[in-house]
Amino acid sequence: MREFKDNDIHPHLVITPTLLKEDLPPDELMKKRRELLKNSNSNEEERFEQWLEGHAKFLQEDPGDELLNGKTRQRIGFPSAKARMREVMLEDTVRRLPEVLSQIRKELNECLTEKAVLKERERFMNPSELKSIVRDVIWHLNKRVGDYLDGDLESSMKFPDKLQSLEDEVEAEDESEWAERELNHYTASEDKWHNRIASLDGAYPEEIQADKKLLGGQQIQRAIEFFKVVMIDTLPDPYELKEYVSSGTGYLVGGLQRENWERAMVQITKVCVKDVSHPGINYLIKHVGLIFRRLFISNKERRFQYHLSFFRLRLKNT
Repeated sequence: MREFKDNDIHPHLVITPTLLKEDLPPDELMKKRRELLKNSNSNEEERFEQWLEGHAKFLQEDPGDELLNGKTRQRIGFPSAKARMREVMLEDTVRRLPEVLSQIRKELNECLTEKAVLKERERFMNPSELKSIVRDVIWHLNKRVGDYLDGDLESSMKFPDKLQSLEDEVEAEDESEWAERELNHYTASEDKWHNRIASLDGAYPEEIQADKKLLGGQQIQRAIEFFKVVMIDTLPDPYELKEYVSSGTGYLVGGLQRENWERAMVQITKVCVKDVSHPGINYLIKHVGLIFRRLFISNKERRFQYHLSFFRLRLKNT
C-alpha cells in the first residue's frame, strides 16, 4: 500500500455482488444488475463485518498482528470510491477550466457568427423584405449601369487595370465561360464569326480605336463598331447570286403584271445577311455582356456583387 501511496495512487476496495446466473435475456439481465447495484452498499458492509469478525479472532490468536489502518478503512466500499472519483473529476475540471472557457467562448463566437448569417438570410425569406431588397438592388444596378454607359472617369482612374484594348476584350471573350454557351439555334454558326475575327490577327481598322484602352460606354460603342466592320467584311459577294435574281423578281405583283425589282433587292440583302448577322449578334451580346460583367467585379462593388449573387440564388430556389 505504501508503494501505491508513493506513486500518488490511492486504491479503493470495492466488492460488487455478482449474479449466480448471467445467461439471461438482455432486459432481464439489466434489471438484475441494477438490483445488485442498488443493494451493493449493504452487501459490502455485511461482507466487511464478516471480515472484521474473522480478523478479531485472528488477533486473539496472534495479538502482535497489526490492526487495520484507519485511512485504509476509509477506502473500503463503493461510496468512498465514488466520492474520491468525484473529487478527482472536480479537481481536474478546475485545472482545465480556463481551457474549457476559452473553447466555449470560441464556439460561442462561431455560433454568433452563424446566427448573424442566418439572420441575414432570414430577411430574404420575408416577401416584403425581399421586395424592398430587390427594389434597392435594381435601383443600384440601374444607376451603376447608367453611370458606366455615360462615362465613369472616377472608375477609370481608380481601376486602371480594368481598362481594355479591343484585343484584350476579344481574348477575354474567347476565354469566358459564356463563349461556348448556347443562346439560340444560331450558336452553331458562331464559329465562322470567330474564325473571321481570328483571321484579322489584330489588324483592326484604325477608326475603331482598337489599341486604345477604354472603360464603360466607350467600350460598348467600340464593340458595336467592331461588329459592323466584321459583318460588312464577312458578307458574301452578291454577284454569286446573279443567276438566281430573276427568280426573286416575281411577276403579277399587285395585279400590275410587272417584275418586282424592289423585292429582289430585299431578297438579295436578306440572303446575304442572314448567315452573318445572327451569329454576329450572338457574339456582340456575349462581347457586351462580358463588358458589363466586369463592371460588378471591381473591389468597389464586391459587396453589391455578393447581394446580387444571393438574390439570384434566392430567385433560383424560389
